[in-house]
Amino acid sequence: MEVNVSVDNLTKAQKLLLYLGTRQPVLNDRAVFSDGTSFYRQPSEPSENDQIKIRIRTRKDNVNFVYLRYDEKKEAMTKFMSNELFDFYEITLSPRKEILAYYFELHIGKLKVYYNKKGVIRENDPYYNFFIIPNYKTPDWAKGAVLYQIFVDRFYNGDKSNDVLTNEYKYIGANSEQVEDWYKYPNADGIREFYGGDLKGV
Repeated sequence: MEVNVSVDNLTKAQKLLLYLGTRQPVLNDRAVFSDGTSFYRQPSEPSENDQIKIRIRTRKDNVNFVYLRYDEKKEAMTKFMSNELFDFYEITLSPRKEILAYYFELHIGKLKVYYNKKGVIRENDPYYNFFIIPNYKTPDWAKGAVLYQIFVDRFYNGDKSNDVLTNEYKYIGANSEQVEDWYKYPNADGIREFYGGDLKGV
């Protein structure tokens, strides 16, 4: 027998229980974080003989399960620390010689999402996975350095013999274009336009 009950006839407590029983879980995706720094990956630049500890942060009491995904494996992570705002999960992996690509899988109720360098996502894109290259070490001179990349094409044309010519080659399905009017506004997709600047002109 089917019984229809109007929501208007429910008590305030019954309405609250009905709401709580039917609502979808909400993930605080802004609280989810991990990267390759020394707190979230220990050691941050492991050798092939090091055990690797990988961590991730979530909002306190916000997720049910966290897994590390790598090498076609899915391993449960353990909550090892909490504070008033966040929970922290970790897992320790055995030493390895091969490059490790990994990402995270988070469960909250029936909701399943992933986390990689792009952030919280519904479908994982391997391009944005985290990577560990055993035995790779950042040179001391590069630590904390600010690096500048100079796009020399927009500088002075110091050597016209090396200019890229119109139709000299194709890039992403279209021909290169030599810009002769320096004051012309670049096209919206001006990635194929060359103004002739070079190192001699810098």
